[in-house]
Amino acid sequence: QKLFVPSVLKNPANLDICRGIYIPYWVYETEGHIAFSPYCEAVSGRKHTVYRVTGEADTHYIGINHDASDSFADDIGDNLNPYNLEEAQKFNSAYLCGFYADVADKRAERYMNDVVRDATKLMQSDVKEYLNNRYFDLDVIPVPSGGTSSVKDAKLCLFPIWLISYKTKDSVAYFAVNGATAKVVADTPVEKEKFFIVSSILSVILAFICYFLFFFAFCSFKY
Repeated sequence: QKLFVPSVLKNPANLDICRGIYIPYWVYETEGHIAFSPYCEAVSGRKHTVYRVTGEADTHYIGINHDASDSFADDIGDNLNPYNLEEAQKFNSAYLCGFYADVADKRAERYMNDVVRDATKLMQSDVKEYLNNRYFDLDVIPVPSGGTSSVKDAKLCLFPIWLISYKTKDSVAYFAVNGATAKVVADTPVEKEKFFIVSSILSVILAFICYFLFFFAFCSFKY
């Protein structure tokens, strides 16, 4: 439990609603190419050797996801990732029994730049991991730079989440749970009174510590 979360949110009596919802996501398929030649280092005692490792790699990723619902907050949707696409099933209307389903009102093109950026970063990270495993005797292997990525395809999928809302006098707090992995993303408010009290106590303690450190340092210097 977070220290500054209002006490009312810890009381199940304030639970407003808990519902299962299928949120539409765009699932992107990307391709990429990178030519790398980082300078790597090996250190053995006083011996410091620099190597230049060169190579090329082609990548193919499926599973960079972004929610396709305008009514669902992007930050919550992104933080609920990842979903295991290996467990995905073809759509069947029977899955919707007892669940809500949101509509897809965002076009796939909306996230193209973000997907290309994320795919390129993932490619660079994977190349570094490969070099770490291949040249385990090297001590310093930088993350390769450069590379190009492109979106090959984008498909709509429905991903399950549990949406829980807590209603207080002033606001509503939302908790989203990944229906496949149980990962929780919370948009919780901060109780100002608790924050002020804790901050004041910590400030007083810190002031006393600084005073005594200064006092003893001054006395030691004087004598």
